[in-house]
Amino acid sequence: MHFSSRENNPINLSMNKSINILKLSFFLALLLPNLLFAQSGTTELGGFIGFAQYQGDLAEDHIELAETLISSGIFFRVHLNDYLTLKAAYYNGSISGDDKNGTNDFQKNRGWRFSSKINEFALIGEWNILGINRIGKWRKFKPSFTPILFAGIATTKSNTTLTVPDIDADLFPEPGDKDSFFAIPIGIGVRYDFSKYTSLGGEIGWRSIFSDYLDDVSNNGEGSGKNDWYSFAGLNISILFGQWFYD
Repeated sequence: MHFSSRENNPINLSMNKSINILKLSFFLALLLPNLLFAQSGTTELGGFIGFAQYQGDLAEDHIELAETLISSGIFFRVHLNDYLTLKAAYYNGSISGDDKNGTNDFQKNRGWRFSSKINEFALIGEWNILGINRIGKWRKFKPSFTPILFAGIATTKSNTTLTVPDIDADLFPEPGDKDSFFAIPIGIGVRYDFSKYTSLGGEIGWRSIFSDYLDDVSNNGEGSGKNDWYSFAGLNISILFGQWFYD
């Protein structure tokens, strides 16, 4: 039995309204820094490719390679100074979980599984720990490397399909199930500026969504009361615009 839709109850409608406000805020955050900094500072436009993972009621805490799926994204970054950057980003990816990958017989025999498409709009602050020092002797370009710590806020929309045996069909959908979430991205990364106009990086970021319904399973799940997580990990490349004051 498949479940892939949710009722339009007042709680979900209110949540969707809040999500739309956050999306509008995201696009304003995307445009405003460009207007403020494009003439005097440096901005970047880039892309991301990598993998997505999920932890929740249908996945153990360990990484399951069979459930590691493709993710991608685009981003716009503003340099506030040599150490701080602000990034507006859109990520999307597929996640899934399957009882057959569980570690106990009960879960393996239960036979539940889900898949979902994640769409995330995020505003993220980045701390470039060593600084982005691209100007060397005689004010010529020099390569720059730094590790990164980041954190931010995000709005996430999921499109989840849950599949259970017919004997469990009356358990779903659960009351309170939803598909829009507020998320907190946190993570680590690296950045290597190898040319005047191009930067290459890597990142891994975890998202806490403060909800147990990313997989459509909460009260009836093994991890009832524990919030679901998802993560993105991969490589990014960006093109730089603006002034670095090279000779």
